[in-house]
Amino acid sequence: MDCPDSLIGIQIVLREAIAQNMLGNMAIAVALTDDVVAFGHRHDNDKLLISAYTNLGMMLNKVGEFNQARRQFENALARIKKHPENRDLATTYLNISLCYLNLGNPKEGLIWADSALWYAQRSHTLPLVAHSYGLMSSMYQKLGNFDAWLATLDSAIVTSLQTGNENQAVYGMMDKFAFFNQQQRYDEALRVGSEAMQILEKGQQKPLMRNAYQIFYKVYKGLGKQTQALAYLEKYTALKDSLDNVDFKNQVHELNLKYEVAEKDKELLEKSLALKTSHLWLSVLFSVTLFFAGLTYLYFWRMKTHQRNILDLFQKERMMEKEISWLRQLIPSEPEPVPIPAPGEGEDLPPSTQLIMRAQHLMSVEKPYLSPDFSRQDLAQILGTNKNYLSQALNEAEDGGFRSFINKYRIEDAKRILWNLARQSSEIPLGEIWQHTGFSSNQAFYRIFKGVTQLTPKEYLDQVIQEIHGK
Repeated sequence: MDCPDSLIGIQIVLREAIAQNMLGNMAIAVALTDDVVAFGHRHDNDKLLISAYTNLGMMLNKVGEFNQARRQFENALARIKKHPENRDLATTYLNISLCYLNLGNPKEGLIWADSALWYAQRSHTLPLVAHSYGLMSSMYQKLGNFDAWLATLDSAIVTSLQTGNENQAVYGMMDKFAFFNQQQRYDEALRVGSEAMQILEKGQQKPLMRNAYQIFYKVYKGLGKQTQALAYLEKYTALKDSLDNVDFKNQVHELNLKYEVAEKDKELLEKSLALKTSHLWLSVLFSVTLFFAGLTYLYFWRMKTHQRNILDLFQKERMMEKEISWLRQLIPSEPEPVPIPAPGEGEDLPPSTQLIMRAQHLMSVEKPYLSPDFSRQDLAQILGTNKNYLSQALNEAEDGGFRSFINKYRIEDAKRILWNLARQSSEIPLGEIWQHTGFSSNQAFYRIFKGVTQLTPKEYLDQVIQEIHGK
């Protein structure tokens, strides 16, 4: 495709690049954005170059090319500094800082995050201030500086509350709650947990409430208060069952999906037709109109084909899930979780089978897979075996071994969150699901989710919305 040499035409190309990125066609998106960069240099258009470099950085960051993404953000920063705006500077410094964090260099990332905070404070943009504090706290945590981590996390929480963003603040509170529990600082844990629960109960964020109940159970258990611990364990179990058995058909919400990119392309097409009254030559107008028409046709054709493939994949998965649900209805009652056998018990079962049953029971009850650092060695220590024997048992029972075994639980949790998102009953944004399901990064979550379901999380969510709306 020849690159148009008009501003309105190149803006269409940039929007097409964004659309291709959303559809997962990364190579096409990057190529189109490169055309925009070339146009921007040719016409010395700083505003266009800033948008193009920023979009390239976000695309590369999405696929894990953090070094290349950082360079693109730095290119954007160089252009922003020619016409500096505190808010734009803060946003770009944050993007660069995040790249360093993803590259495993939190020490360097702190320098950029500190600059982002400086510009965010001077632009009086509290959401950016909160984001800067939050990113700094993540880096201090990576560096093991927990005093600085707590200080910056507290600043992030306070600033989020000042902006009225209680949902963001409660995530920070939950991190502190879990940390104090792990450090056996139970009095501080109870204080922070109570503050978080006030927000959670007001907002009815059930997945986070479930996690809070579990931590309360561990705190009271650590304090030796068995009655309170048992009460929270019962709350946790009841809420978990409720979230797992929601009847989606009785909670259908009317959702309307619009093709925003198509609507914007249509608007730009109408603006291009208005160029008839300008001094453009008729031949130029005719060529641009043909370009827009062809681009619009190509976009809709690709979207229709892509959505048809997505729908086929989703329907196959739903059919399998419905068959599994039907088979489960034939069973008189759901069996209790398999208890961990005591020494000498279960001798009628093969040792490897006993080991897998204990591992499955541990996953269902304790959910250790929610920790991104949970390893095969950790599981072996909990089960009282060695990692080689555990690997052999998992390879016999699970295609893919240990990683496949724990990722299966993580993906099922992610699916439940996506269904709740479609019903508008979850406060967890799509971009933060990985943090609540045990994945080490958003990129890993997207890759593994698509490997299991053949759909990206966004594609899966779109199909859930269509299924709910259609019923």
